[in-house]
Order: sequence, then C-alpha cells, then structure tokens
Amino acid sequence: MVHLNNILGVFLRWGLVQITAVLIIFLVSPEPREIVILMIISSLTATCLVAAYIWKHQNAKIKKAELDFLHAQINPHFLFNTLNTIVSYCRTNPETARRLLIRLASFLRHALKRHGHFNSLKEEIEYINTYLILEKARFREKLIIQRDIDPDLLGCRVPALTLQPIVENAIKHGIQPKIGAGTVHIKINASAKEMFFAVMDNGIGMNNDQLKNILLPGFGSGNGIGLSNVHERLISLFGKDCGLRIESSENKGTCVYFKVPLIMNEDFEGGLTGEAQSANH
Repeated sequence: MVHLNNILGVFLRWGLVQITAVLIIFLVSPEPREIVILMIISSLTATCLVAAYIWKHQNAKIKKAELDFLHAQINPHFLFNTLNTIVSYCRTNPETARRLLIRLASFLRHALKRHGHFNSLKEEIEYINTYLILEKARFREKLIIQRDIDPDLLGCRVPALTLQPIVENAIKHGIQPKIGAGTVHIKINASAKEMFFAVMDNGIGMNNDQLKNILLPGFGSGNGIGLSNVHERLISLFGKDCGLRIESSENKGTCVYFKVPLIMNEDFEGGLTGEAQSANH
C-alpha cells in the first residue's frame, strides 16, 4: 500500500503540471514556438517536483533504517558480562539472579521494540535505569550513579535511544579503566524552549587526539553504538546546534552534553516508578 501511494504521488505531481500546461495552451492560444517553450518548462517543473517528492520519501526511509540499525546495536560484550554476573549470583543469591534476569529481559524488550524517532523522557530514563541496575550488579561499589533530573520534564519528547549509549560510553571508557570507584552524573534541565542534557564522569578522560576523533564515524564504537552515530542522528533531527558537545581532560573525566527543542507530550501521565528512581540501591 505504501509503495502504491508513492507511485500515485509521483504520477499526480507529474500530471498536474502537464494538465496546467495544456490548459494554458487552450486558454491563451500561444504561438507554436511559445508552446514548445511552455512544454519544456512544464516538463522541467514536473521533474523537479517528482525528484523532490522521491527525495523526501527516500530520506524518511533512510532515517527509519538508521533507527532500525540502532535497535540492532546492543553491545554483545555487555550481554556476555551481564549473563556472567547473573550466573555468579545463581548459587549465592538466587533471588538477585532472578531479579536481574527480569531486568535484562526488560532492557532487551525496550531496545528491540520499534519506537519511532521519539519517546517520552520518562521511558528513556527508565530504560537507562534498567541498564544501570545491570551494570551496578557487575561493578558494585566501583560504579556510583548520580542524577539531577527535573521531574517536570518527564513528559517531554526526546530522541529514542540517545542517552543510553552516552551513559554506556562513560562507564566503558571512563569508569571501567579507572583505578578505584568512579561516578557518572546524569543531569537534565530546561529553559523556556530547550532541554539540556549532560552526562559527566570522573573517569580517565581523553587526550587531545582522542577528543578530536571521538565524533568521527566508527571511532570508539567497539561493538555498540558509537557517539558519532548519536551525534549524526541528533543533527539530522534538529540541526547542527543540537549535535553532541564533548569536553574531556586526561585523568579528570569527560562531559558529553547536547540540547533538543522542548516538546511536551500532551497525553503523558505519571512520574518514574519507585524501582526506577535509583540504580545505586
């Protein structure tokens, strides 16, 4: 049906321009040379309209394909490590193992379902919290999570699967290699028209060469979603001003921040669930 609608859209645009040209010829009765010029102009106009229509629909398909690709980019190392953690709890604490399996199922269900381009902030935060509970079970006291999230923003629309890769990057490349405990701080607030996101860690940081390359396609992605993928998707949705900004110092930590337009979901109800409010417990 979608394919048929696209074909009809192409023929409709082409036909309308040609019919308009014929009507002009019938009503105005131009000279033969003027008729030729008119038909050439109408053909070029129709071609431009059809090309613009096709480009618009192809661009929409590309964006959907990019989002579907993101859904498939679950880090296999994260799954392997999580399953190992669950196995380690099976004998010593079966109830914890059971709860972690439920959390893992919830994480995979959310990651693999089709979201469209946007979720509510509440959905994204609960997805991140599920991920963090699984990581806390693995890293225990080594990983400390802090949040500073305005609860009035939970009903706002945000790009799907955007925050979690940034948080995962902070843990994997910032906290995990660090000697001793490390902190990941998630901060979300807003002005009158924009929402501001920041993910900060006090991990090992990056040198200048790494910082220059971090947003290049494929750099630092490992087996998950690279920051460049998130960066490009934010730009495609909102423009260059909404891409990722990164500040980092070696042995001090990294801050990744970005902004999006403030868009409220009018049908939103409720706040975060009790279990989702902290991954530190």
